[in-house]
Amino acid sequence: MTEKLRKYEATVRLKMPGNAKETDYTFPVAADTPSEAMVLAVDEWKRITDPRDIRVKEIERVMTAEGGFGS
Repeated sequence: MTEKLRKYEATVRLKMPGNAKETDYTFPVAADTPSEAMVLAVDEWKRITDPRDIRVKEIERVMTAEGGFGS
């Protein structure tokens, strides 16, 4: 690597659940070459999109054959 890195702009295009169309997400990357920038962009995307707080809750109970709401 050289002392001064080139600046690249990485763009990730994807369709999020619930959206009708794709959205572009853009962020800067500093690297020596475009191929290195691509690798760093993938690593950065994984870092910034890593789920930090996932919560799950029951929204509908299942009716069992025994005549009541089951576990």
